Amino acid sequence: MVDALHNFIIASEVTAANIPGHQVLPAQLDHLRELFGRYCTEIALDSGYYNARFIKKIFSRKIFAYIAYRRIPVKEHPQCRRTQFRRIKEDLYACPCGVPFYYRTTTRKGSHEFKPPKGSCQGCPFAKKPGEDRVLRLSIHQETYNELRQQRLSLRGKILRSVRPSTVELSFAHSKELHGLRYARYRGVQKVKTQVLMTGIIQNLKKWAKLRSLQKIGLHLTSHIIEGSV
Repeated sequence: MVDALHNFIIASEVTAANIPGHQVLPAQLDHLRELFGRYCTEIALDSGYYNARFIKKIFSRKIFAYIAYRRIPVKEHPQCRRTQFRRIKEDLYACPCGVPFYYRTTTRKGSHEFKPPKGSCQGCPFAKKPGEDRVLRLSIHQETYNELRQQRLSLRGKILRSVRPSTVELSFAHSKELHGLRYARYRGVQKVKTQVLMTGIIQNLKKWAKLRSLQKIGLHLTSHIIEGSV
């Protein structure tokens, strides 16, 4: 985890390969709040964190989140995409051609299925296969995804997206290219944690030395000018 103001590495975690990052990040945010108080109010993440349970945990902590959209491959007609369906009622949707889609069932994969009356899609120019009715599938967490989409497309979300390449991605690049973190030099989680921690300390010391040199000439690159810090 990287601070967006000066690119300080404020948290790092090494886990086994079968543990995704969205299971570890909420605990890191709680730990940072215990250390610094109300510290993290906004966060920008990649598509690997596009998970409904994780998003709900972020929203419960009152954190504005920008999470890149996970591009799931689907075979849909450009004029009849899932996002173009209009919601009429809780159990009724309408396709771009005006055909009603009624709720049928909820699958074990966690999606609601909506189907039109049999034979309604015959002759439709947007049908995937001739003579086959379209099935609309929506996630049971669709409201959470819609709220996240609104944040991603907002002005603040676009700003966070533009800042990410010059903050956390730049820190990753320095770790890999300048400090040898492209490969694990040791075996075992604990030894790799030591390597990651030492790399983070080195990067933070370089940034701290640069900030101190700028403070000596009167440049306070902080959100609040600290009097008498030099």
